[in-house]
Formats: sequence, structure tokens, C-alpha cells
Amino acid sequence: MHLDRQVVGGQAPLRGPALGDRGEDVQQRGGVLGFLIGLGGEHSITSGIVRAVKHKHGKLSVLQIDAHADLRDSYEGTPFSHASAMRRVRDLGVSVVGVGIRNYSAEEHRFMKKHRIQPVTPREARMNADWIQQVVDRLSENVYVTIDIDGFDPAYAPGTGTPEPGGLDWFQVSDLLKATAMFRRIVAADVVEVIPMPGSMQTEFLAAKLVYKLIAHIEANR
Repeated sequence: MHLDRQVVGGQAPLRGPALGDRGEDVQQRGGVLGFLIGLGGEHSITSGIVRAVKHKHGKLSVLQIDAHADLRDSYEGTPFSHASAMRRVRDLGVSVVGVGIRNYSAEEHRFMKKHRIQPVTPREARMNADWIQQVVDRLSENVYVTIDIDGFDPAYAPGTGTPEPGGLDWFQVSDLLKATAMFRRIVAADVVEVIPMPGSMQTEFLAAKLVYKLIAHIEANR
């Protein structure tokens, strides 16, 4: 794939609000690119980048592909844990549509019930032929896509810190990204929680291919 786009790299060893400053810096250095993909690492990178993207694009929603709700108010003593990533995003006034969610704590369940949060489970994705269109319909025009690699079934992506059985497959995720790019405007994204496994490049290759496909879908619909 060949793109007439500037690629701006760099590492951001920060989390929480401080990462928002880094996100704004990358956006500015990207010039006409105006598109950012964060790669991690901890899912805690997401809220800072979303803050920067929201400042640039205004009204925004997040498409979250994940095994976990990530809605704890804090975890292991920090409000900027990977387990609190979507809670911090919601604190920014940004709506979140979760797909692949199949594990959450009692605290998260209460929060979801109180705020009427209804994620799409992998089982629902298998049984409902219209699930992709229904997800897209819940998204705003501008969309930030965050992909925790554990949203995939561990058979496809075993290299992650908190794998959960019964996840999404490659075609479900790829088709969802394609539809989102067709009917909405993806303005930024991240792929996180990839942990290399000795002797296997399976998860890293899937993550790299996922970024490739995401960029291709976005470019095809510009």
C-alpha cells in the first residue's frame, strides 16, 4: 500500500492527561496528515489521545473493541490504569460503544446499569446478522477507534496481558472497521495491549495487519 501521507513517529512514555499534550504535539507535527494512530502498550494511553483529538475535531464518539469494559474508576491505586481507560474517556464527555466486551467487575456492572451502557458481546455478534450496522448507527460522525488486542479470541491473538476466551474473530473486526470507515469518519485510532510472546509473532503480525487494514479502509473512503 502506498499513501501520499506523512508518517510521524515517536514514543510517548506517558499516561493520562500528560499524554494529551503529546497527542497534540504529534497532531501538529503531522501537518496535513491530521490522523493519528497510537500503538501500545497500556490501554491507558487512550484517554490522553482522545482528549487531544476531541480538541481538534469537536464532537466525537469512541468505538471500543475490547474483552473488558475498562470502566473502573481506579485500579491498583491509579485512575489512569488500563482498567479505567473508558471511564476516563467518558469523563471527557465522549460516548463509547463497546464491542467484544465479555468481562467486567461488579463495580463496572453497576456503572453500566446506571448509565444504560449496552456493549455488544461476541455472542451477540455471532447471532445477530445486523450487528455491524447497529453499532455504526450508535456512532457520531467523527469516530475514534480503540482496539485492545484482547478483543480478539486468544486463538487469534494470544500475546496479551489479560486474554479472555470467546472473543471476536478477524473477519468480524475487519468488517466492522470497514463499515465504520464507509459510513462514518475515523479521525484517529489506537491498537493496544500487545505483548510479544517468545517463539511466536502471531499477535504482533495480527496487530500490524490490523493497522494496515484500518488505514486502507480510511483511505478508500476519503
